[in-house]
Amino acid sequence: MLPTTIEAITAILKADATVTPNERVTMIALLKEHGRTGQTGNTVALLERRILRRVDVARILACSTRAVDYMASQGILRKVVLPGRKRSRGFVSVEVDRLLDGVQKKGV
Repeated sequence: MLPTTIEAITAILKADATVTPNERVTMIALLKEHGRTGQTGNTVALLERRILRRVDVARILACSTRAVDYMASQGILRKVVLPGRKRSRGFVSVEVDRLLDGVQKKGV
């Protein structure tokens, strides 16, 4: 696929408010690897382990940033602290997805 095509698709996905940044990155990665065997699963696995900012987690879970902080203090979400740092960097996207899946299953 031509780089200009990928840039155009990226611009379209950025304009669509219903597509989250995680989904956009995953879709673009899959498009870039089209036709290559055995690599797509690795890319998706790596993309699933992204670090999300507190604001992004709040938007994904449809709650406030204070609610995200409360979930972290209760141990529902685990903060990611990089080596040599005192403050957290964010939250692992896989844990946020699991939390979201659990909430959706209980609500159904």
